[in-house]
Amino acid sequence: MIRPFISTSLDPADLQVQESLFHLGNGYLGMRGYFPEHRDTAYGEDMPSMRGTYINAFFERIPMQYPEAHVGFPLEGERMVVLPDARRLTIDFDNEAISPLRSNVENFERFLDPMQGQSGHSYDYVSDGSDFSVEIREMLSFMRREVFCQRLTIRSHDEPLDLTVRAGVDGRARNATGSSDPRIAAPADTLKTDMKTVNNTGLLTVDARTGESNLRASIAEILTADYSTDPDREPYLNTEYEITPNMAYATFRISLPAHSHIRITRYVAYADSRRVQDPAQTAERRVREAKAYGWANLAAEQTAYLASFWQRHRITIDGDSESQRALDFAVYSLLQSAAHDGISLIPAKGLSGEGYEGHYFWDFEIYLFPFFLWSWPERAKKLLDYRVNTLDQAKKNARILGYERGAQYAWRTITGPECSGYFPSGSAQLHINADIAHSIYQYFLLTGDLAYLADGGADVLIETARTWLEVGTWRDNHFMIFGVTGPDEYTCLIDNNYYTNRAAAANLRAAVDIVDRLDDAGLTGAVERTGLTIEERSQFLGAADSMYLPYDERLGINAQDDSFLLLPEWDFANTPDDHYPLLLHYHPSKLYRHQVLKQPDTTLAHFLFEEDLQSDTVRRSRHYYERRTTHDSSLSPCIYGAMAARDGEMKKAWHYFTLTRDTDLRNLQGNTADGLHLGNLGGTWLFVKMGFAGLTQSGQTLCLDPRLPQQWKRLAFGVTYHGDRLDISIDRLETTLFWHGATPLSILYKGRPVTLAPNEETICPHYLGLIFDLDGVLCHTDMYHYEAWKAVADEQGIPFDENDNVRLRGVSRMESLSIILEKAARTYTEREKLALAAGKNEHYRTLLGRLSPDDFADRHRARLKTLTDAGFKLAIGSSSKNAGYILERLGLTDLFPVVADGTKITNS
Repeated sequence: MIRPFISTSLDPADLQVQESLFHLGNGYLGMRGYFPEHRDTAYGEDMPSMRGTYINAFFERIPMQYPEAHVGFPLEGERMVVLPDARRLTIDFDNEAISPLRSNVENFERFLDPMQGQSGHSYDYVSDGSDFSVEIREMLSFMRREVFCQRLTIRSHDEPLDLTVRAGVDGRARNATGSSDPRIAAPADTLKTDMKTVNNTGLLTVDARTGESNLRASIAEILTADYSTDPDREPYLNTEYEITPNMAYATFRISLPAHSHIRITRYVAYADSRRVQDPAQTAERRVREAKAYGWANLAAEQTAYLASFWQRHRITIDGDSESQRALDFAVYSLLQSAAHDGISLIPAKGLSGEGYEGHYFWDFEIYLFPFFLWSWPERAKKLLDYRVNTLDQAKKNARILGYERGAQYAWRTITGPECSGYFPSGSAQLHINADIAHSIYQYFLLTGDLAYLADGGADVLIETARTWLEVGTWRDNHFMIFGVTGPDEYTCLIDNNYYTNRAAAANLRAAVDIVDRLDDAGLTGAVERTGLTIEERSQFLGAADSMYLPYDERLGINAQDDSFLLLPEWDFANTPDDHYPLLLHYHPSKLYRHQVLKQPDTTLAHFLFEEDLQSDTVRRSRHYYERRTTHDSSLSPCIYGAMAARDGEMKKAWHYFTLTRDTDLRNLQGNTADGLHLGNLGGTWLFVKMGFAGLTQSGQTLCLDPRLPQQWKRLAFGVTYHGDRLDISIDRLETTLFWHGATPLSILYKGRPVTLAPNEETICPHYLGLIFDLDGVLCHTDMYHYEAWKAVADEQGIPFDENDNVRLRGVSRMESLSIILEKAARTYTEREKLALAAGKNEHYRTLLGRLSPDDFADRHRARLKTLTDAGFKLAIGSSSKNAGYILERLGLTDLFPVVADGTKITNS
C-alpha cells in the first residue's frame, strides 16, 4: 500500500513548489496544484502562483528575434500554452472569500494519493459565527484522458450556513512571465476564448484558439450538487448560470442546516484540434459520458487502473522508507507525464509547469525512456512513435543546417522544428540523433520487435546514420566529427567530443545491424523508402570502426574532446556558493574556456556504451571529470552515482542517490516551482535499476551485478524482457530470480552465465563462497577452553579464575599459557611449557567429546544447507587446531569441505 503524500505547509515560499509536487497529469492533460478557491490569479505580492492547465503538445508559435541573425537560425519557436482554467471556484461566506491562504483556517492538509489518482486539500474554517469544513478532491482520469473531475464538499458543524459557491471556467489564461533565467521563457500571448451560453442541460462550453499556430481547444463542463441534511430542516439550493467575456460559471446559493453537507461535483472534458477534427463536439460527448458514469464509478475505475499499474511497476525497498517514498513519487510522476498518442512526448518538466516551455529534449531518450522500455514496453513503443512521426521534419532540419542527406532532430521542440535560439548549446548538440537511435535500437534488443523497426523505426536509424557521414571528416585514417557540443553545456563547439563520437559509432552500427536483420527477414520496406545503398552500409561500418575516440596517455583517461584537457582549471575554491548554477552568473565564453562541467559527458558515454572498455580507464575518467563537475544540471548526480555503485564506491553512490532522490522533494535545484525535473525523476529509477541493481544489457544478453547500499535490506522489482516478466529480489546475500517465460533464459550474473528455468525460482549468491569463523560464530566453546586451562592451572597449583580467563580471549595457546604462568611460583622450561600446552589440549578434546549434532540448532543447519544449495562454497577459517574435530562432533563436516585452521597455517 502506498500512502498519500501529505503536506500541511502554507508557507508562501513553498507554494509554487507544492503546485508542482501536487500537480495532476495523465500524459494528455496536466494541472498544477494551486488552490482553485483562491480568487486571484496570484495569491498576493508575497505569494506568486503559476496557475496552469496544459494539453501536451498544444502550443503557440512565438517569434524569435536576433540582433544579428544568421542563416538557418529559427525565426519562430513553439511554446506550450496555458488553457482556460476549469478548476476555478470561489466560496463566499459572511462577505469573505474563503481560502486557506487568506482565511482563518485550521487543520489544513494537502494530499496526493497515488493509489486513488487524486489530489486535493482540506481545512476547517473558524469564525465567531458558524464554523465549517472544506474538502476539495480532484482527479484526471487515466482511462478517459480528456476528463477531469472535481468534488467540493462543505460540512456544517453546530450552526447552519448561508454561503455562495461559484464554479466555472476562467478564460483569463496566460503563461508565466519570464525572467533572466534562461530556463524560463518570455510569456506567449493570451489565448483567444469564446465563452458559450449555457444550454438547457446545464452544460458550460468554452472554445479557445491560438493566434499563430491556429490550434483550437474546447472545454465542456457540467456541474451537479447533492447534499445530506438534518431531516427536520430542508436545505435551500439555487443554481444560476452566468457568462461574461472572460468567464462562464454557475452560482450555487446554499442554505445548509447544522451537521449536514453539500457536494458540488464538476465534470470537465478538454479536447484539441491536434487530435480530433471537432474539439467542441468531442469535449461535449466526453463530459456527458463522464457525468452519466458518475464520480463513484470514475473513482473506482481510476483506483483499479492504479492497482494494476503499481502491481507491475513498483520498486520495493525494505529498510528505507524515505527512499521508498521518493521512488514511488518518481514512478508516479513518470506515469502522470507519459504521452500515448504519437503526437506528443514527455516535456522536460512533464505536465507540472512551464519551465523549458513544454519542450521535448534528449532527456527523454536517455533518462526517461529506460523506465518505459524495461517496465512498460507497450507504452515505450507509443513514445517512440513521436520520433518516427517527426522524421520528415528532422530531414527538413538537416537541409536547413546544410546537409544534403540524412535527418537532424531538434535539440528542443514540440512539433519537430528547432526551437533553440542559442546554437552553441542548442542545435550544435548533434548527439540527439544518436540518443534517439540508441533508444530505438535498445527497444529492439529488449523486445525483439523487428516489425516495429520495419514499419518506421529503421528509417530513423538509417537517416540519423547518414547525418554522421555528412558532418564527419576523415583524417589520418580516423573518422572525426568537428564543431559540436556534447551533453556538457559548459563546453561548446569543440572537436571530437568523446560522447558524440562514441554515440555516433553506435548509431552507425545499429543502422547496419537492423537493416541486415530486416534483409534476412525479407522486410525491405525501410531500405526502399530511404533508398539505402550497399555502398552506404559499407560507409556506415567504415566510419564506426574508424571513429576517433580521444584518449590521453598521460592521464590514462578518455579526453572529453580535443581541447578540454588543455584548458585551465576552474577556480572552484574562490567561487561563492551563491554563484551556482554558474550559467546564471558567468558569461558562457568564460565557462567554455575552463575545465568545468555542468553534467557528465564522457562519463555518460561510459555509462551507456562501456561494454568493450577497460574498467580502470572508465574509473580514472570518472574520477577526473567528477572533480570538475558542478552538477548544475539535475541530470548529473544519477549518472555519477550509478557509476560509483558499479565500481563498489557505495558511500559516494549513496551521497549521489540522496541528491537524485531529493531534487524535487526538497527543491535542491531551486527551480521546482517551474515544474518537476522529469529527467531526474527518470534518473532516480535508472540509478536503482542500473546502479544498485546492476541490471544492464550487453547485446541481447541481460546482465545483473547488484550492489545494495547498506541502508537497504532488500530491493525488489520486475522487468519485461521479450514480452515476459522477470521478477528480481536482491538482499544482502543473494538474488532471487523468477522467470515467467515459456523457455529458459540465459543471463550473466556477476559475469557468470546462469540459466533461468521457466516458471521457477533461481537463487544466485552474491559471492562465490562464504568463510566462517568457528568459535563464537558456529559454536561456543569458551567454557571448554576455560575448564581445560583451569584443570592445568589446578594441577600446577597456580591461581586461575574466570577474571583471568578474560585475558585469554583471542590469544593463541602458547600465549595463553604464558599469561597463566605469570602467577606461577617458579619458572618453567620450554619443554615443560610444551607439555602443559599439550595437556591443556587433551583436557579440551575430552571436553569437546561432549559435543553432538544436537548442539547445533536445526534452523542454523537448514540455513547453511540453503546456502550450499544456492551455489555457495562454505569454508572455515579458524586459529583453532581442533576445528576439524569440532565440525565432526557437530555433524557439519559435509557442509564445510575446506577448513583452514591452526594445523595448516604458520601464524594463526
